This record gives sequence, C-alpha cells and structure tokens, in this order.
Amino acid sequence: MKKRFAQYWVILEMLFSCVCQAEQPKSEYESSPFTIPFNDKENLTAEDYAKVQEEIRKIDITPTLERLYPYNHGYSEFDDFRRRTTKGIVQGIIDEKNGLLPETQLIKIGKGGDNCVVSKGSYNGKYAGFLSGIQKALEDSGFNGYFLYQRGGFPNPTGRESKFVAVPYSFKIFMMLEAQKLGFTKVLWIDSAALPMRDPTPIFELIDKDEKFVNYWGFKEDTWRYILPGTRQILLDETGYDANKERRVSMIIFGLKMNSPRTQKFIESYYKFVEMGTPFLSCYPEEYVISALLSQPELGDFGKKSKLGHLIKIEESDSLKEKKKTQDKGFYFYLLPH
Repeated sequence: MKKRFAQYWVILEMLFSCVCQAEQPKSEYESSPFTIPFNDKENLTAEDYAKVQEEIRKIDITPTLERLYPYNHGYSEFDDFRRRTTKGIVQGIIDEKNGLLPETQLIKIGKGGDNCVVSKGSYNGKYAGFLSGIQKALEDSGFNGYFLYQRGGFPNPTGRESKFVAVPYSFKIFMMLEAQKLGFTKVLWIDSAALPMRDPTPIFELIDKDEKFVNYWGFKEDTWRYILPGTRQILLDETGYDANKERRVSMIIFGLKMNSPRTQKFIESYYKFVEMGTPFLSCYPEEYVISALLSQPELGDFGKKSKLGHLIKIEESDSLKEKKKTQDKGFYFYLLPH
C-alpha cells in the first residue's frame, strides 16, 4: 500500500511539473541572463580580469529566477536554485588586494605523453588550494602525462569565452579546449576536489577507444525537482533529452577525445547552449546541459556510460585513514569535502 501511494505521489508531482511548464513565460528564456559586455580578446591582462569580475558581480539573477521558479509545487528550495545558478557570478577570478592573480600551469607528470588531466579552482572557497594536491597525487600514482590547471582566471581558448564567465560551471569544457589548443587529444576533466587515488591511464585508454569517458548518477524519481520546467523544455526541444525521465551525467570526471568528429559536434552544440545561457538554469547546470548534448540522436552512442568500476568515493571526511581505505579498495578518485 505504501509503495503504491509513493508511486501515485510521484505521478502527481510530475503532473504538477507539466502544469508549471505550461505557465512558464517563454520570453524569460529568449535572452541569456549571464552574458556580460566584453569584447573578444585572447590574451587577457590582470586589468581585463578585474573588469570581467566587476561585470559579473553586477548580474542579479534573482528576479529572473523568481519569475520562473514554481513556488509550492514540490521543487527544490528556491535558494538551492539561486545558489547553484550564481556559481559563475560569485567565483573569484582575481583578487589583486591579496596578490591573487590568474595562474595557468602545465605540469609534466612522469614521462609525459598525450594524456592530459585538466582542472580549475576559483579563488573563493577551497578550490584553488586543492590543485597542488592533485599534482602530487598524480605524481605518486605513476601516471605518465600532463596536468593543466588554472587558479583563478577563466579558460579562454578562442578569445570569446570571457563574456560567458557567469554561465555556471561552463569553464569545464573550456578548460578541455585549452588542453586541445596545446596539442593534446585525450583530455580528462576532474573537479578540483577529486583527488586521484591511482594511475588514471585506464580512463585515457577508454577515451582513446570510445572517444569519451562518461559517468552517470543513478536515476531518481524526484529528479524533476532540480530543474526548472522551462529549462527542461528547452533541453527537450533542442535535443530530445527529458530531464524528468533520463539519467544525469556526473561532471566530477569527464573525458573527451578532442579530435573526434563527434566531439567537435558536441562542442559546437555546447557553445550554442552557453550563448543561450538559459539551458543552465537548474540546480545542476552543466550536468543537465551535458546530458542533453550527449543524447543528441546524431551522436549515436556517444552518451553511453563508460565501463569502469570503482571510479569515485564520495566522503564527508578528508582524513588520511579514509583516503587510505579508499585507495586500498581500488578507487580512482576520492572526492574531498568542499
């Protein structure tokens, strides 16, 4: 009886979602709430970064969210949507008063090679501080390749990305393109809080074979609560991906074979969504967007989950004891509390 009631409740909530979708003002989705006025420029100075940061701080996305958020329909709290969609707006790309300037480093690990791990940490929070730990962990693992990272700043591979700094979590794909610009074809993004526990070479072997490395979160019936109805409809209309019914990509770890035709098609579509801005209006901005883009029919099985066990251990502790246990169990990454 309880199970049947739970099923009815899920159906009822999904009907609420459909009603909310019908009420969404389409005009709110016609222009990006994130794009800033900034001319295309490839090599940015400290003055440029300061200007970019000044511009993103002017963005107030709250009024837009208030008009789009379905109050009293069971969605995740309004503050959850606001907190996640403002990540790009509040990120620290430069802090001249404290001597924190944008820094990009390419580090040779072991014997080097064509495998490149990329990551980025903003100057607010713990993120920038995690990067040194990644470098050491890669060195200790026996990995042969390179580590490209950025502290502060923002990846700007074509010179036009700086106007999109406020688009939440858009930097992940842009960092991968920075690696391609340096000549790397097999590129693995890892979140700055994802500490390597073993040599990631098997992941790169899958990237080489399958043209990508993709992991997914398990599907949950209440997934509809974390994406605005209008955002869901955009993704559905543009790609056929239904966020209420399909799995969501985990962007903690994500790999691409950069010279693959399917990767190029994926990236082309990604830029379109970044320019639109509104597809990122959810509690998991880049994950829903990437999920939708991977599901495009013309990409075939590009979005198929990669087969690799013991990928990530997520813990609330960062104790040496827990890290050792994770390593002994054969996990590739340990997600640090952040």
